[in-house]
Amino acid sequence: MAELIGTQWSTLRDWIDAAPELEGKGALIRGGNGVLWQIKPLRTIDMLIKRFEKSVEQQAARNRKVRQATGINLPDAEDAASFAETKQMVDMTLAIVAAREKQGEFAPRREVLTFLEGYNASVTAAILGVRTRADPNGNLPPHVRAQVDDYLRSVATQVHAQAAKYIEEQRARLQQERVG
Repeated sequence: MAELIGTQWSTLRDWIDAAPELEGKGALIRGGNGVLWQIKPLRTIDMLIKRFEKSVEQQAARNRKVRQATGINLPDAEDAASFAETKQMVDMTLAIVAAREKQGEFAPRREVLTFLEGYNASVTAAILGVRTRADPNGNLPPHVRAQVDDYLRSVATQVHAQAAKYIEEQRARLQQERVG
């Protein structure tokens, strides 16, 4: 049987020892002390494959939990990696991110959001201050001044709404990443 599946007898025996259900479901009868093992190859292989697939899925589930808990995003194809392999990928990802941050490629999201809020407030205030700069003495006719004020308010409202929407979306995503 070991030769049939291309492995060593000791490896096959370890797999069988770890899967007591093989005997219970008639895939094999243990040998020993001069008694030959009786193995039904197809049933044994099928049961071992199912056992290995279950083991791989359990490992993948554990890895997904670790990745979610740490907030590290790795490709789904890496779900079944061992804990040591996952740790190596996480360490490598963190090292790459740190190097990119050091090179100025990344900026902390909170700092960017804080900057955007201040920038948005400054732009909105500047737009609303245009009429005062353009007509500091109030020489424009009242109906023109009202039209300019309405237009500037609508521009300021649009700019503010777009920036506020973006900031809120980023905050929600940041919160979801923390929770998820």
